[in-house]
Amino acid sequence: MTEEKKVYTTALIGAGARGVDQLAGRAVATGRFRFVAVCDPSQDGREFFKSRISRDVREFESFDDLMAWNDFDVAVITSPDFAHEAQAGACLEAGKDLLLEKPIAISHAGGTRVVEAAERNKRVVVVGFVLRYAPLYARAKELVDQGWIGKLTTIWVLHSVKSGSDWYFHDWHGTFANTGGLLLQKGSHDFDIINWFAGSRVQQVSAIGSRDVFGGDKPNGLRCPQCGERHACPERMPDDHPRTQCAFRREIDCLDNHMVLMEFENGVKASYDECHYTPDDNREYIFIGTKGKLKLDDRAGKLTMELRHSGDVMEYRPSAGREGHGGGDPRLIEDLAHAIDSRTQPLAGVKAGLESIRVGLMAHESIRRDGQVVRDLE
Repeated sequence: MTEEKKVYTTALIGAGARGVDQLAGRAVATGRFRFVAVCDPSQDGREFFKSRISRDVREFESFDDLMAWNDFDVAVITSPDFAHEAQAGACLEAGKDLLLEKPIAISHAGGTRVVEAAERNKRVVVVGFVLRYAPLYARAKELVDQGWIGKLTTIWVLHSVKSGSDWYFHDWHGTFANTGGLLLQKGSHDFDIINWFAGSRVQQVSAIGSRDVFGGDKPNGLRCPQCGERHACPERMPDDHPRTQCAFRREIDCLDNHMVLMEFENGVKASYDECHYTPDDNREYIFIGTKGKLKLDDRAGKLTMELRHSGDVMEYRPSAGREGHGGGDPRLIEDLAHAIDSRTQPLAGVKAGLESIRVGLMAHESIRRDGQVVRDLE
């Protein structure tokens, strides 16, 4: 007889598209999570959640009011980045297990506090590093770990972001104060994958970066529907789009072009390029070892491995299905349930979240120092 597993009462904190459709919806579909509360300062956000997930929930405009109520097991935190640290810390101190979107905080000290709170309260924290769970990346990790390309020495990553304007410069994402920089907001996925494959800790970083396209001299309050130049602007957003702030407004200080070099304690070397105005959206990884090379093409859903001495070329196309983030989202939710059930560490845990933001912050510090090597954070 199969033992019936517990259904965890859950609160969603931050009712945007990521939290509602991609995470809450999939969590409900597993039958392991029942949402009893939604917390978002926007009534539209709360209504969006109720229309897609459940109307039988408590609504909270204020996070403090949610925590005063406190009648849930698990929190799914998908609020803006600058809120993650405080909300995660409060939930952990209240004994909640978490699915915490990346970055776990926008400062290293803040991330350290989240890790310490999780350890002190013996809570499960799954960080939203969905790429670890995607079949394409999981298969690549298996091939590298099995030694097909020999000893891993080098990792090259090219991250092309066509949607940079859509997602990062038409709303709150465009400022360092809100995100800690796009190497945390966007690049944290990739730094996590690089760290995971390298199997070591970054010991030094050098980086350069610039703001080539976005930002400018437009008023901070300007929105696309009210702009007199909207018909000629290549970055304009439709009037009914949820993100319509001008992509050329004065407050934007996040960079849109980054190049990062890393060296790990075990000798592995890596490079990461992230550009937010490319004609395509893709991640391309190349892993080089002493016996060969493995290339991962995210958009094509393909792995290509070439061996150095034999010249053999092998191609893999792991099945990802139609699920979100190349099949990563449903597997992340499954790991959340398993980790809570078993009280074990998930594949993407809170310490990985801290290491990822550490690399991004070191890179941003190097950029501020005109590419000077940074060996740690002050």
